[in-house]
Amino acid sequence: MARIRVRVVPRAKHSGIEPLSDGGWRVKVTAPAEDGRANAAVIELLAQHFKVPKRAVTIRRGLTSRSKLVEIHPPPQGPPALAGEKYGSPASARCRP
Repeated sequence: MARIRVRVVPRAKHSGIEPLSDGGWRVKVTAPAEDGRANAAVIELLAQHFKVPKRAVTIRRGLTSRSKLVEIHPPPQGPPALAGEKYGSPASARCRP
């Protein structure tokens, strides 16, 4: 399991993920922050980025905040990018536009 810090930008022009200098991630989603739509979009985008099923991504803190703590549970035979101590840091995972 990995925990990553996420800063969400709802109603962005384009969806995407980019690393932050503090080791967290900025997640831009086009969905508005209403009725949990932005949170659902964040979960879907992180699942695609880290190549895990959506059920493996959980928002642990910050459901109503732009700053969130997200847990990602890798599958039993997960890709190498999901293993290791530095999982979730920009140095250990590639960011795709």
